Amino acid sequence: MSRKYYYFIASLPLLEFEGKLLISAADFLNDSKRILVEKDFIVIQELLNNSISDSSLANDFVKKWSDFLHLLNNEMAAFRAERWGKNPVDFVKGERKKDPYFISLLNQAAEAINPLEAEKVLDKAKWLFLDEISFGHYFDFEGVIAYAIKLQILSRYAKYNSEEYKPLYSEYESSAKEEKQYELSA
Repeated sequence: MSRKYYYFIASLPLLEFEGKLLISAADFLNDSKRILVEKDFIVIQELLNNSISDSSLANDFVKKWSDFLHLLNNEMAAFRAERWGKNPVDFVKGERKKDPYFISLLNQAAEAINPLEAEKVLDKAKWLFLDEISFGHYFDFEGVIAYAIKLQILSRYAKYNSEEYKPLYSEYESSAKEEKQYELSA
């Protein structure tokens, strides 16, 4: 049975996909270190650093999340390989499931008007998956895990919208639009 963190979770601001970032990942990590037991804190730290250890995979929630990402990344690798006329087997790690949900998702992302919108399609699917597997885990450690991953997603978008990244993104977006125009006229 998972540990309960009623006060901690109740004190965190609500996260909404494409919503405003109300707490930084650094502040969340500091609070986690102060409130969570060490074993749980290590799992959160690994998730936020994208370095999941075997001991963290012992947690069923983390395992489900890791499996989801593995399936998505495999389908993405196969999808890209096929688009470039390559053999998908050369790019897939382990077995490929050919899940219709992921194939449909990747087609939606490929039709997006720019790379950021494509990323949003994929991140929205991740968000919804987290909602699904965290249902009923409102005040336990699995709820903290889901919150940490969602916070990581929102933190990335906050960075994209920062003044530091706006010129870079604008340049990339116009380059991508020119490339798409070329593809359509060819």
